[in-house]
Amino acid sequence: MLSFRKINTSNLLASIVCFVTLFWYIYTPNIRFIPFSIDKILLVLFLGWAITNRSSSLVKALSNRTVFIFILLYILTFIYTLALDSIVYDNFYLTYHIFQYAGQYIPFSVCLYLYMFFNFGEKALEQLFKLLLILIFIQSLFGLLMLFNLELKNIIYGIQVQDGQMYKGLLLRGNGFASGLLFSVPIIHCILVSTLLISPHSMSVSFKFLVLVIVVSVALTNARISLVPLILTVPFILMNIFKYKALGSALKVFLIISVLIFMFWVIFPLNIIFGEESYIVMSIFDWIVGGYSNLLGIETMRSNEQIREILTRETYVNFDAIPLFFGEGINAFISSKNQSDIGQVNLLRFGGIFYLIFAHLVTYFCIYVAYRRADSTLYKRLLILIGATYFVVSFKGIVFTEQILSRFMILICIFVILHSFRNRFSRLSPSSIN
Repeated sequence: MLSFRKINTSNLLASIVCFVTLFWYIYTPNIRFIPFSIDKILLVLFLGWAITNRSSSLVKALSNRTVFIFILLYILTFIYTLALDSIVYDNFYLTYHIFQYAGQYIPFSVCLYLYMFFNFGEKALEQLFKLLLILIFIQSLFGLLMLFNLELKNIIYGIQVQDGQMYKGLLLRGNGFASGLLFSVPIIHCILVSTLLISPHSMSVSFKFLVLVIVVSVALTNARISLVPLILTVPFILMNIFKYKALGSALKVFLIISVLIFMFWVIFPLNIIFGEESYIVMSIFDWIVGGYSNLLGIETMRSNEQIREILTRETYVNFDAIPLFFGEGINAFISSKNQSDIGQVNLLRFGGIFYLIFAHLVTYFCIYVAYRRADSTLYKRLLILIGATYFVVSFKGIVFTEQILSRFMILICIFVILHSFRNRFSRLSPSSIN
């Protein structure tokens, strides 16, 4: 009995460590009072743990043929990026972000996997997904509070922003304690909750939809494009709808939504929902519906924002042979001329067609290899969603040289790949002890 309690206590502490680690690593919130990047400290700490406690496993993992190829491909990408930045000497912003793949994302993911496998054994992947679900649910609840409490929002941005001021565009958006709230974070949230929705899981249907409603509601207030993973799951849901007890599920969903509306009614005063601040709900609704309606070419009074015009206006590319094929070394996202935040345009203007193709090949190669190695339906579907979402959202925003969605993708791929070779790291893991 004593040993049983000890193992449980050890697992609980390990879960807390992993939860805190995943929060800081994925969300990387800015803290203006801390002069260094906490996610880099995490790499040092976990690398130190792995060298001290699992040095042989660390060597085996890093020298694994698949992991080594990943590192090599990203090093080659880094060399090309560095060469362009050095020739043009625009800045080394993109070089730094590309370096993080081989220098931080892969090594950290390897060390975190070894730590989780040591503590959870065969359940390492299952534990990772559970912790990620808890993480996005808590972050979404906090975002919901920020949405309807401007004072709380000002406090949070007072912690994150150097001058303590929040610009007007974040009065409705930017709900949560994280970086990347206007693009990557809500996309990651919807990828995870969409995977939960379409995968076999011990969680009840009722609780799945509770998580779905809370997470998606906040994600959409931050970025309309976060709806992409859910749209991608629709065909799968339609194909499998008759395999489930549709009536019972529908009743459960209706009950959940009714309870949520009641809780919402009780928690937030009526004057917030229907009084002076009712513009919050209506403004967000108009922004979401209007944006998608405009994109689909549907006339609506919901939004004056011309999404299609914005996308086509920001697609300037130099079609001369050398710039088109080999790039100009220009970071279009921060360029003073012909600025663009479209991912494909940024890749083309920086490294040309060669760089665009290579960046996508490297990314989808990692996802494909991980998919082939995955031995669970849940992670196979998660990887499919990551790949499909990555492709779609790269037409709207920067992905390859943006850190949050990229590090999430690498984390999942490395965990799945290393878990397929878990017998090589099984010595002294909980499963081998038992």
